[in-house]
Amino acid sequence: MAKSTKKSDKKSKKEALTSKLKKQRDAVSDKLSGHLHDVQQDVQNQLGELDGQIKKLKKELKKPALKLVKKIEKRYNKQLKALQKDVDKRLAALQKTQERILAQLPDEISSKLGKKDAEKPSPRRTPKRPVVAQKGPGIADIKGVGPVLQQKLNDAGITQLSQIAQPTKQDQAALQAFSSSRGFSSWQAQASKLLAQ
Repeated sequence: MAKSTKKSDKKSKKEALTSKLKKQRDAVSDKLSGHLHDVQQDVQNQLGELDGQIKKLKKELKKPALKLVKKIEKRYNKQLKALQKDVDKRLAALQKTQERILAQLPDEISSKLGKKDAEKPSPRRTPKRPVVAQKGPGIADIKGVGPVLQQKLNDAGITQLSQIAQPTKQDQAALQAFSSSRGFSSWQAQASKLLAQ
């Protein structure tokens, strides 16, 4: 019986030791799990703070950039208006000079140039259509058509989107002068789309 008591003691010691090791392992595991959770929470808090700082920096950087863009746009528009006025003045002066020269030419030369009366220069070849106040989109709404190009189109007799969307033969001939303009190939599609709105 002593042998069986020794075996039983060894078995109970082994079970006690195994139970003790399990408890220690579980305690260490719980402690590590808690520590890992705390570390994860700290990392998430730090990431949240960094994200907040990044958003704040983005907002702070947007303000000066927007101000700069507005300032540049304002300067651009001011320079564009000044250039347009200068171009208009030069065109008017050129037209007056042309009229003075034609008035001074002898009747023979004037008639060769297609002028009936040297004193009175004839109007432009393509009659200028009156600009009618339009409701809705206009020629200026076509991408690539600015104030200068719009004035040139008006001078050529193109004053309405329908003349670009569905041009007559006369309108097609007038539009050919602008075929080298940027985006010309898409004007007709844009005009049709604008008219459909």
